[in-house]
Amino acid sequence: MKFVVRKAKIKDIPEITKMWKQFMKDHDDTVIPKDPRMKPQLKRPQTAHNTFSKFLAKNIRSKDATVFVLDCSGTLIGYAIGFKKKTPPVFKMKEIGYLSDIYIKRGYRSKGLGSKMIDELREWCKNKGLKYLSLIVYEKNPRAQKLYSRKGFYFHSREMRMKV
Repeated sequence: MKFVVRKAKIKDIPEITKMWKQFMKDHDDTVIPKDPRMKPQLKRPQTAHNTFSKFLAKNIRSKDATVFVLDCSGTLIGYAIGFKKKTPPVFKMKEIGYLSDIYIKRGYRSKGLGSKMIDELREWCKNKGLKYLSLIVYEKNPRAQKLYSRKGFYFHSREMRMKV
């Protein structure tokens, strides 16, 4: 099997959206049982897939964003979304790279493919003159944390939340 990371095209949106739906299910199945407080926060409207498809199209077309797909002999088995993100105006560094989503289909995981996707996004950031790549990972998702740590990510800050 040959795995190729390439830039996504508009015609890839339906297949990426299908993967996103599974990603959301897998994510909920991982996070919610470990912390039931997350359930109401992770609810999505019935139209979420349409919103996601529009988000994909915007990022595929943008010069300040990228969407990569992982192609295995003509079948899409993963995707990653990254974009430039502004930092607070008080800092010298005005923008960083941001990894919004990364997903690899079951059956293809633990083969270094997520790592390959991160490497592509890191290169994209370097080519855009960005010095850092950031992401948010849920505290109750140790598998993702392990991948990100292996790739050189470190904990920079910790988001906290309370119900009001």
